[in-house]
Amino acid sequence: MRSRLKKITAACVLAVALTALTASAAFAFPNWYVKKGTSWLPVESAVHVTVEGKFGFLDSHGVELGLSCPISGKATLKANGAAEITEFHVANVSNCTPLGKNFPCTQIERFEAANIPWATELYWAVPGSEIRERLTGAEPHTPEFNFLCKTSLGERSDTCQLNTSARLTNVESTGEVWAEFDSKSAKTKCSQGGTEPTGTPSEVLKLKPTAEEKAKGISGIGVE
Repeated sequence: MRSRLKKITAACVLAVALTALTASAAFAFPNWYVKKGTSWLPVESAVHVTVEGKFGFLDSHGVELGLSCPISGKATLKANGAAEITEFHVANVSNCTPLGKNFPCTQIERFEAANIPWATELYWAVPGSEIRERLTGAEPHTPEFNFLCKTSLGERSDTCQLNTSARLTNVESTGEVWAEFDSKSAKTKCSQGGTEPTGTPSEVLKLKPTAEEKAKGISGIGVE
């Protein structure tokens, strides 16, 4: 009887362990998906997408410097949740909106990405529900944004790292994925702020297949 009880206990422990292992494997990492016809398929080779929307960045050190600007760019989705941002630029700085208190600039000279391409990866912020994308680039492709403007006292510049993350949302009606910078998006280090993280990203970027990918039958993208 005691031997039988031990066997039953051991079997229960094994079943629990296998269930935990299966759940862990299921949420090991999220993937990019493409829609072809009525099917959603995991990305296994390069898929090119456009990046459109608004991107804001505020350095809150001292006199606050920040802008919110229309952004256009391109990215390449890869297998296993990886991706690479290959273009990310502001078409016209005159369309940007100042952020922060007592904005000191009288004319915006530059607000641009540096060290492109940037590598990214998907991860579970909350297993099974919240998927985020984080920038993972390192030298010589450390994600950075450069800011230069004219003030009444001369030129003022700032460079901020962009090793942060955004929450991803599937928008099936349009075949897009939206990347939203939120309260979980880590602050980053800026040249004005020294070693203290003072840079805060904001706004939403929208990703969708390029015209070339749509011609191949890809009508949408998603994450899961």
